[in-house]
Amino acid sequence: MSAKDKQPPQAASLRERAEKLFRETLDRSPENLDALSPETLRASLHELRVHQIELEMQNEELRRAQSELDASRARYFDLYDLAPVGYCTLGEKGLILAANLTAATLLHLGRGTLVGRGLSAFISKEGQDLYYRCRKSLLETRQPQECDLRMVRHDGAPFFAHLKMTTGMDENGAPTCRMALIDVTAHKQAEDDRQKLLTAVEQSANTIVITDPGGNIEYVNPAFQKSTGYSAAEVLGKNPRALKSGTHDAAFYQNLWETISSGKIWRGQIHNRRKDGSLYWESVTISPVFDSLRNIAAHIAVKEDITDRKAMEDIRLAAIEQTEAANRAKSEFLAIMSHELRTPLNGVLGFAELLSQTPLNEEQIDFTRIITQSGNHLLQVVNDILDFSSIEKGHIPLESAPIAIADLVGSAVVPNRKTAADKGLELLCVVDPGLPEQFAGDERRIRQILINLIGNAVKFTSSGSVVVRVVPSSLAGRPALDFSVEDTGPGIHAETIGLLFKPFVQENMTLHRPFEGTGLGLAISRRLSDAMGGTITVHSAHGQGSTFTLRLPLEAAAGTGVPPAPEKTRHGATGSDQTCRPPGSPENRLVLVVEDDPSNRALANKMLGALGCRAELALDGQQAVDAYRPGRFFVILMDMQMPVMDGLAATRKIRELERPSGLRVPIIAMTANVMPGDRERCLAAGMDAFLSKPYSKAELAAQLADFARL
Repeated sequence: MSAKDKQPPQAASLRERAEKLFRETLDRSPENLDALSPETLRASLHELRVHQIELEMQNEELRRAQSELDASRARYFDLYDLAPVGYCTLGEKGLILAANLTAATLLHLGRGTLVGRGLSAFISKEGQDLYYRCRKSLLETRQPQECDLRMVRHDGAPFFAHLKMTTGMDENGAPTCRMALIDVTAHKQAEDDRQKLLTAVEQSANTIVITDPGGNIEYVNPAFQKSTGYSAAEVLGKNPRALKSGTHDAAFYQNLWETISSGKIWRGQIHNRRKDGSLYWESVTISPVFDSLRNIAAHIAVKEDITDRKAMEDIRLAAIEQTEAANRAKSEFLAIMSHELRTPLNGVLGFAELLSQTPLNEEQIDFTRIITQSGNHLLQVVNDILDFSSIEKGHIPLESAPIAIADLVGSAVVPNRKTAADKGLELLCVVDPGLPEQFAGDERRIRQILINLIGNAVKFTSSGSVVVRVVPSSLAGRPALDFSVEDTGPGIHAETIGLLFKPFVQENMTLHRPFEGTGLGLAISRRLSDAMGGTITVHSAHGQGSTFTLRLPLEAAAGTGVPPAPEKTRHGATGSDQTCRPPGSPENRLVLVVEDDPSNRALANKMLGALGCRAELALDGQQAVDAYRPGRFFVILMDMQMPVMDGLAATRKIRELERPSGLRVPIIAMTANVMPGDRERCLAAGMDAFLSKPYSKAELAAQLADFARL
């Protein structure tokens, strides 16, 4: 369109009048110009000036209109290019005639390269048919078309697009397709996720209930009907209180409602009632759903039927209670049996010891030895059974204190020294001279294991020697000690070695087995070793002797050096036996013996007399309390289990009586109660030491000597 065509009608009329006036004037001859009057010339010039001004004004308007048109066109193209939707114009054959920047970006191709390509090149194989059907219908019906397609960008990346198509005409009147491309990948993914979630909810074996903020049911999944017997139609819009069983109180539901109303998650177990009246248990989690303003829009409850699990739990708890009751009964039985066995054993072994110290002929000496050996064997059986019972229940208290290794090994050899001498065996101790003098560990438990290993070696060896060695080692990268016991006994069959550490097992378990014992010693030793982080191994061959090695992770105690002790000692002796000296003259060492058993009272009285002490006897705890006077007794030997008043109560009463004087008499528990916790109960009641029955004169003397030095 020319500038003339773009002028408004008024401007065109003025221009035509001015042009006509100039033509008429130019057509006149110059000589006729003089004939014109000044008035006519002035009027013509004035009219020409007016027309000129009007034309200039109209030209200015045209320039402004053109500028606005250009600006509008620029804005249109900016909006077109930067629109969030891709726009394409397709020719009749499907080739791209024009495209905005968004479409080019969406297809990952420059706009100049995109024009002239067929759009079908960007449509996935499975979407081709739908695309062609939509285009065909658009061109035939001239009606807008829409479809969702899976498309592929130029770089091969797939995406989902929603296509909107309308018809148009090009400058030649040929039909075109105007198309909007909308990337709906995120929407499609969200829809797929929603469908997956819905499928999961619908197919879930757990009951899922959605309520509004007021607790009214908006949705239940199919599992709800299976679990409760109610259909969705029966419960929608209603409150779940219809499921109440009546077994929970109002406070239970109030707590639940206050929790979820405050926007918190509630978890718990609910006992509900089905439509048919049967009761069932559910594990329930109720979570809030918030809207964009953080207001609670709904609650979602996920419930799992745990009725069968609760039933099994009830059965399990009942079984545990029965087991605990059985264990309590077993513990009570073992405690009673231990007490009833140790009490007479104390008399048997104690009087056998006193008898052996009187003038006897050879036959009487032999009888006394047999009594002592039999009593000690019975005591070992009792100790093994009690130890194994405690370990089975996990009662393995461990201590850590400095241990003098040479003294430890020597003390472990002493109980087996006489048996080895009677059999003519050489019993040797070999301690590596480079070892530090002391290590940190549980001396009592290590000695218990060594006594067992040495005792087995002596028991099963008929001739030759038993050697106890202690050498440095390592265990799992930590410093350790190896305590090995080597014997020249018959050895062990290979098939038996794996059974040695099982309870109640010996190599020969027939009725003709040559050795006595419970078969618990090695099992107890293995478990004690495990508790201390150590190991016990055995190397043996039938007919070639055996070596048992206890390896324990022990580190040198702080501030200890290498001892000057000799490397080897025979028969476990590093010096003479401890001599039991009387703790003072008889007139100054009065001992109160509180004991209800007559034989044990008589034994204590005899032993104290042999140790140079005087004894006063009390038959029960009440007599002990009545006999007590501040400063009267050097020591009180207190039994635990007695009629009228037991030893614990008597000890507590004596401690109360001595407070005003400020004097404290040592009280030693002298009892057959040796079950786990008995020692601790005695000390907690106010006793100062613990001496278990049966005890020897040497053990009693050692206890008295400790308090004599105070």
